[in-house]
Amino acid sequence: MSAAAACRCEGEALHSATVRQPNVFQIIARDTAGERLPNLSAKDFVVNMRGNGGLVRTKLADNGDGNFAVTYSPESEPLPRSRIPAVLASAVA
Repeated sequence: MSAAAACRCEGEALHSATVRQPNVFQIIARDTAGERLPNLSAKDFVVNMRGNGGLVRTKLADNGDGNFAVTYSPESEPLPRSRIPAVLASAVA
C-alpha cells in the first residue's frame, strides 16, 4: 500500500504553470517504507490538487512502472509557487 507522504512529486510544473496549457509533473509511487511500487496502476490512485479557486482538475496517466504523469491546466491565472505542491496522492486499493 502506498502512502501519500512517501510518494515523490517531480517536474517543472511543480514550480511554474502556464495558463490554459497542459502542465505535467510526475508522481513516483512509494510505500510507507519508501520503496518504489512498480505494480500500481492509475486506478489505484486518487490525485487532488488545490489552486487559487479550490480543486484543480487533473488527468492521471499510468507510465506502467509505478510512475504517474499528472496533467493540469490552470484556467485563469498561474498557480502561485506556494500552492502548486499542494498535491495529495493516495492509494485507494
